[in-house]
Amino acid sequence: MSNKLTAKQESTVEYYCNPTSKTFNNLLQSMVKAGYTQKYADHHGWELVGKDHIKKAMVDYKASISVKQAITVEYIQQEHQRLAALAEANGDLATATRNKEGLGRTIAAYTDKYQDGTTTDRPVLTPEQQERYKILAREMTKREHKPKTA
Repeated sequence: MSNKLTAKQESTVEYYCNPTSKTFNNLLQSMVKAGYTQKYADHHGWELVGKDHIKKAMVDYKASISVKQAITVEYIQQEHQRLAALAEANGDLATATRNKEGLGRTIAAYTDKYQDGTTTDRPVLTPEQQERYKILAREMTKREHKPKTA
């Protein structure tokens, strides 16, 4: 038997593993959306994802999503920095502060606690990246406290 994925198998992997998909982490709905019948999905779904080449495809797809998310995090950080600098240059310290807080959240510089006791303490970046952006955030904060000359 071939280890190459069929179009339906490939679509199932994408629907099942993609966090933006409406069928994310729901195998049966992912299979139906990919073109399998409900009956086939009910009877053969877990058998399908038990196959080694399907498991490998899922791991590979999740890894590619992680790379895309890392790029997105980098973009968000750059945008927060740009907006904070622009707001600071215009004397809008409230907007500058909000963007610096947003930067802090994307680098996991601090965690938020919710009423139910859960936190957002999952680091998004590698420890090296977190340290680099913490230093940058400190430098931006130091610049904020300098008096503006007109």
